[in-house]
Amino acid sequence: MNKFNQKIRIGKKLISEKSPAFIIGEIGSNHNLSLKTAKRLIDIAAAAGVDAVKFQSLKFDEQYLESETPGFLKKLHAKIDLAENLFVELAAYSEKKGLVFLSAPTYLLSLAILEKINMAAYKIASPITFGFTSLIAAAAKMKKPLILSAGYCSLKEIDRAVKAVLASGNRQLILLHCVANYPTLAKDASLGFMKNLKERYGCLVGYSDHTMSTVIPAVAVALGARVIEKHFTYSRRAEGPDHSFALEPKELTEMVKNIRQAEQALGFSHKISPFEKKMKKLVMMKLVAAKDIPAEA
Repeated sequence: MNKFNQKIRIGKKLISEKSPAFIIGEIGSNHNLSLKTAKRLIDIAAAAGVDAVKFQSLKFDEQYLESETPGFLKKLHAKIDLAENLFVELAAYSEKKGLVFLSAPTYLLSLAILEKINMAAYKIASPITFGFTSLIAAAAKMKKPLILSAGYCSLKEIDRAVKAVLASGNRQLILLHCVANYPTLAKDASLGFMKNLKERYGCLVGYSDHTMSTVIPAVAVALGARVIEKHFTYSRRAEGPDHSFALEPKELTEMVKNIRQAEQALGFSHKISPFEKKMKKLVMMKLVAAKDIPAEA
């Protein structure tokens, strides 16, 4: 028996076994702290045909105790922690472009900030899934769809996260298979694991992809992924931690095209097309006499 809803709506998009895959363009930290760059990336996502863009709600002082944290992490966060007062404008700009705005909360106070912009769903990053159950529980209590990535996670850790969602009474869960290698090699993608997640937890599943491929996400959809998440950038030559393994604009467009073509090819009914019917008459085997046959024969 399914423990979770098999039809989930995020914004105007329905996510189900029979609906088109919900494609999230992961901006992550590729905004480089620039509102202009963030909007440029939203424009790229809209042009490519994705359904949503995703940012990250990061704040070093809320996530770490400075005295116990390596210095490089503070330097890193100084380059990637986008001011969350910009999210109101970015959410409005995303909506204007026909996209769902998402940001992954990483500390409890970020939930309150994201609730103020009435975010349509919550995307939970892999480190939160295995290490911050109280944040998962708090997000689940918002009674909005939850998309949980399971990179790094053992089954026991995924069990714990799913139990936190169930305990909240929220039945809108989508689990994303994820391999947290940046980038992931095709041989390590293990797409078949999505079936294990589906059978074990009775929820919709998807794939957070870190390969450099524009085809592997389409394969994931063919294997049952209802949500696809993929990093993208304006240029892999740009400075920043996430640019080097992200798709560039033309590649993002190609990925979306591959996914939509795969969906068109996934029909299960058997029907003879009009062209086949026409050709059938031409190629049909016919019985022809080698010589005249008398009428009285």
